[in-house]
Amino acid sequence: MPDRAQKTQRSQPVTQDGADSDRPSSAVQEAQRQAGDAAVARITAENGRPVNDPTQVAKQSVWGADVSATDAQGEELLRDGHTVVRIAPGTRLTVGFDPGGLSIGADPGFVVETLGPTARITNVRYDFATAKFQVYASAHIDLFGAWASIVQSVGARALDQKYRPLLPAALQKAGYSPANDPDLQGTMQGLAGVFTVSGGPAGDPAAAMHRFVDPSAFAQLVAPEELHVPLGTDQLEVFLAKGTRIDLSLDAAGAADKPHLKLLTMRSSSPGIAIRSTGSGVLDSLKGLTLNEIAIQPGGKFAFDYSLDVEQMADGLQALGALLGLAAGESVGPLQQTKLDSIRKELDARLQQEVPPRFRAFLLQFDQALPGFSLTDFFGVAK
Repeated sequence: MPDRAQKTQRSQPVTQDGADSDRPSSAVQEAQRQAGDAAVARITAENGRPVNDPTQVAKQSVWGADVSATDAQGEELLRDGHTVVRIAPGTRLTVGFDPGGLSIGADPGFVVETLGPTARITNVRYDFATAKFQVYASAHIDLFGAWASIVQSVGARALDQKYRPLLPAALQKAGYSPANDPDLQGTMQGLAGVFTVSGGPAGDPAAAMHRFVDPSAFAQLVAPEELHVPLGTDQLEVFLAKGTRIDLSLDAAGAADKPHLKLLTMRSSSPGIAIRSTGSGVLDSLKGLTLNEIAIQPGGKFAFDYSLDVEQMADGLQALGALLGLAAGESVGPLQQTKLDSIRKELDARLQQEVPPRFRAFLLQFDQALPGFSLTDFFGVAK
């Protein structure tokens, strides 16, 4: 996208004394004022409060999230009489959260050794609707699944008795909804305390975390309403249509207490993340792009997948022409997607010139926001 300042400078009239005019005309100023008023009207309600309450939007947007890591060493979780529950070395553990409940998965499973056949618990789920645990297990030798059913029943009762009382009070009541939780942050902190991995010297969580390697995380967000976010100016905004899904995916390597980024991606469903002008003129409809994916690699390297609004319009006109040609009985070949290479080349250059330095500045500013964790080290960005 051409630089707005340079484009304006080239089109400014020359005054009688030969000097460039440094001040836009009154008509231009009025048009800019009206565009600003239009943006403010969309971003602000009549009572002066933001239409999109960030706290409420955040609670309503989270559709699901999970965190995974591999236990490199393994651990004995429970020993009760003849029953032993353990994690074998190399087991991949996943803790998930969605509007319906919590889940803990293990691949190839938590090993349950008792007097009967060895069983594996592959998934444990806590259902918000019933406020009960559900256990899913399998056994290597099992007649009609009877032994796995016994393990599932016993495991669910044990979890209800031992762990349900430790959950935050809001979660212990049937019908809990994250979207209606007045203290969602406090609830999440309470959950973190319950599911913090014990182990290590004197149950030190930090020492236990060193056992886990190659962490990954995934979150799915769904826009609960139309979202308008100004981009530092009243003439440009980020727009998300209601129902737009945003998938965030992160893969890292190394120990979970000091991981290093492999790949971070953000993908959006149709119609995508729109960056657009807030003006109402004919040309304003062409001054925008749709972000489909952003990827960040080690060292703060960015990759952008986007489509320009003007390209989409050109594709639409091309398709319209093809339809008219078919209606007239003409032979129409395959349609070619429009790519404005010159605009893309300039836009790509500006994105790579401006985004990475700003991202690095952000990391430096908040490098130690999490005690003991360096954002610059994680992203592989030099200080």
